[in-house]
Amino acid sequence: MSQSRRCNIPKKRKEKVSFWSAAVEAWEKSGLTQQEFCRNQGLGISTFRYWKKELSASGHIKIQPQELIPVAISVAGPSSEQAKSSALISLNARGRYRIDIHEGFHSETLEQVLEVLERVP
Repeated sequence: MSQSRRCNIPKKRKEKVSFWSAAVEAWEKSGLTQQEFCRNQGLGISTFRYWKKELSASGHIKIQPQELIPVAISVAGPSSEQAKSSALISLNARGRYRIDIHEGFHSETLEQVLEVLERVP
């Protein structure tokens, strides 16, 4: 359904219960957030949440418990974007190599790298 059009919601309560039950079930299967689902279907998010709560409380639907997925978290160095922004000097060698020089760089190592790059055809 187009995002610019609103969905045709039934007027009678019995039809609304059926409509919103199907909508909540479709949302659960979609893997989308409520907001994404409602936007895609042309539904108002507050109305969707109202009916989800109403149908759950009245026993018309059973909301599936959310699954928790364990993730491993580790401390990493700065991202490449952070590294770029924190570089004191950024050298572009022949348009093929970029060297970001940060505070505390080892000048002898930089000299060796530049010598090697000069020899590359």
